[in-house]
Amino acid sequence: MIVDRIENIGRHENLLEKAAKISEFTADSFLASCELNECQIEGADCRFTPMAMDSKPSVEKQREAHCGHIDIHIAATGRECLEWIPLSMLSKPDKYHEEADVEFFSDSFEGSRLFVEAGHFAAFLPEDAHKPLIAPEGASAGGVKILIERRVLPI
Repeated sequence: MIVDRIENIGRHENLLEKAAKISEFTADSFLASCELNECQIEGADCRFTPMAMDSKPSVEKQREAHCGHIDIHIAATGRECLEWIPLSMLSKPDKYHEEADVEFFSDSFEGSRLFVEAGHFAAFLPEDAHKPLIAPEGASAGGVKILIERRVLPI
């Protein structure tokens, strides 16, 4: 997992191939005016999906992981609360959706809680499991979240 300011994403080019292209695409002026429309980032093999944050208590969320994607969460406005845990600590997934490259887990381990503030990102690698959009202490997170899925392995 990598957590940093979006302006620094280019520094992680060794792990996040095409990070410089993602950085261009997510310039502050763009994030401030983005519409909630999915699109592809040209030449980066990425799907860019802005969405309104709709958080729920941790017990209502399932852990997920991606076998062939890096899942990058960016808080365009507001903040997103997530839980992270190494995939190696979890048992076999409950189910895997090949088309979406997502597997879900029902293990009861508590993960490390992380807040991604506006202008920051968290990148979850294939060895990272996470619960997105957790409502801290039952409160709803506001704002817009940008999800970038970068294919890194054939599935």
